[in-house]
Amino acid sequence: MLKFERDGYVWNMVASFINAGKSVIILMIVSRTVGMFDAGIMITAFSISNLMMFVGKYGMRNFQATDLIRRFSNRTYYASRIISFVLMVVFFFLYMLWGKEQKGYSDYKILVITGVFVLFSAEVVEDVFWGTFQRIDRIDIAARNYSIRWIASIIVWCVGLLAGRENVKSVWFAAFVSWLVLFFQFVLYKKYLVVEAENKLKETRELLFKCFPLMISSLMLFFISNSSKLALDGMISEKNQACYGFVAMPIFVIGLANMILCQPILVKMAREWNEDVGKLSNRMLRHLGRMFTFFVICEIGASTIGIKILGWLFASDLTGYGFELIMLLFAGFWLAITDFFSATLVIMRKHTIQMVSLAISSLIALAFLKSFIHRWGTSGAATLNMICAMIPAIIYGVEVFLQIKRKTGFINC
Repeated sequence: MLKFERDGYVWNMVASFINAGKSVIILMIVSRTVGMFDAGIMITAFSISNLMMFVGKYGMRNFQATDLIRRFSNRTYYASRIISFVLMVVFFFLYMLWGKEQKGYSDYKILVITGVFVLFSAEVVEDVFWGTFQRIDRIDIAARNYSIRWIASIIVWCVGLLAGRENVKSVWFAAFVSWLVLFFQFVLYKKYLVVEAENKLKETRELLFKCFPLMISSLMLFFISNSSKLALDGMISEKNQACYGFVAMPIFVIGLANMILCQPILVKMAREWNEDVGKLSNRMLRHLGRMFTFFVICEIGASTIGIKILGWLFASDLTGYGFELIMLLFAGFWLAITDFFSATLVIMRKHTIQMVSLAISSLIALAFLKSFIHRWGTSGAATLNMICAMIPAIIYGVEVFLQIKRKTGFINC
C-alpha cells in the first residue's frame, strides 16, 4: 500500500469520527452550559441544516469520485455546485418562513438555526473541491482538510459556550471561522484544482439532470433517518426533543463504520465493476459481514449499558428510552446498508432506481408518523423509523444482486 493510500485510510477515519461525533460534542457542551431548552433547539438546527446540505451537495460526491473516464470536467462540477448552493439557500429561507408561520419559531430559534446552517453550508462548497482529489485516489487531502476545518469550528464553538455561555454568538463565530479556514485551504490547494478554460452550459445541465435522482434520493434518505425528530418538533417539549435526540445519536455509529470502510474503496469498486465483477462481489460480501458484526456488538452494548452512558454524556435522565435506543440502532444498521448499496448503484450508474424505494418509505413516514406518535409516543416514532429504514435497504440489495447477475451473464434481460 502506497503512503498516500495509507494516509487516506487514516484521515478518512479521522474525518468520519468528526462527522459522526461533532453533534455529540456540541450537544454535550450545550446541555451543560446553556441548558436543555437550547439543546432541543440544536437538535432541530442540526436536522434542518443537514437536510439543506443534501440539497446543496446534490448527491454528487460519489458520482464525481467514480467518474473515472472524466465524462464531466472539473469546471462543470464547480459550475453545477454554484447552482445547487443558490438553490439550497433559497430552500432554507423558505423553510424558515414556514417554520415561523406554521410552527411558531421564535426569533431566537431562527437566529440559532441560521447560524448552524451558515456553518454547515461551508461543507457544501468544499465537498466538490475535495471530490476532485478523491477521484484521483487522494482522499487523504480531502479528509485532512475536512478534519482541520471542523476541528477549528468545534473548538471555537465550545470555547465560546464555556467562556460566555451564549449560544448565538458562539455558533456565529464558529461559522465565521469555518468559512475563514475554508478560504485559506482553497488558496493553498488552488493550483492543484485544474479548471478547464471552457465550460459548456449544456454539460452543466446534463450533469444536474443526471444527478437529480441522487439529490432527491439523498434528501429522502435523510428525511427517513430524521423523520421522527422532525415530526416530534412541535409535538413535544424542547426538553423531550433533546432526550429523544440524545438516544438517536448512536444511529450514526454504524453509519460511521460504513464511512470508514467504504469511502476509501469507492474508486477501487468502480474499477472492479468495469474489470472484475467477481472481485467486486467478494469485496461487498466482506464489507456487509463486517457491518453486521459491528451492528451486533453495538446492540449488545446498547441493551446493557447504552442508556447509562448516554445519560452520563449529556447530563440527562434518559430512563425509559431503552426501547427507542434499540429500535434506532436497528434503523442505523439499515440506513448504513442502504448507503453502501446506494454508492454501489452509483458506481453501476443505476441510481435512478433509488427514488422509487425511498419514495415508498418517505410516504409511509409522512402518512403514519403522527398517528404512531399520538398512540405510542417516542416509541412509536422510533419503531416506524426502523421500518422505513429497512424498506430501501432490502430493495437496493435486490437491485444490486440483479445488476451483478446481469453483468456476469446469469440474467439475460
